[in-house]
Amino acid sequence: MVDDTKKLLNEVLVKLFNKILFNEEKSLLKLMNNDISIHDIHILEAISLGEEKDDVSANTIAKSLNITAGTLTTAIKKLEKKGYVIRRQDDIDKRKVNLILTKKGENVNTKHENFHKQMVDEIMKDLSVNDEMVLLIMLEKILKYFEIN
Repeated sequence: MVDDTKKLLNEVLVKLFNKILFNEEKSLLKLMNNDISIHDIHILEAISLGEEKDDVSANTIAKSLNITAGTLTTAIKKLEKKGYVIRRQDDIDKRKVNLILTKKGENVNTKHENFHKQMVDEIMKDLSVNDEMVLLIMLEKILKYFEIN
């Protein structure tokens, strides 16, 4: 019985991960005219979150995405050419490069946020308060596993 439960949990997690990515990509790329990848959209999201924390350095953004600075630099060059991001040398520490979303980048990020809001609203619409708490606790445990590994 335990093995069956583990097998089922694995299947659900894999399907869930794939469905979220597929639906996110399908939904957002339709809105963006295939001008930008899902990976790029997640970079814009990380920059936006960095802006909220007042830390938009390229190194911080790369760390938050678990990618190398070189990988981020390559992606940022493309995003800059397409008008989504601006690179700006830090006023105080000239070695530091800060990343700023343009209006076009902010627009994409807002659409991305709306996708996630709609997804969460849909998932939670029929849950009781108790179900919401159980779901949150379980998802936090799953997240903790992925943060360790």
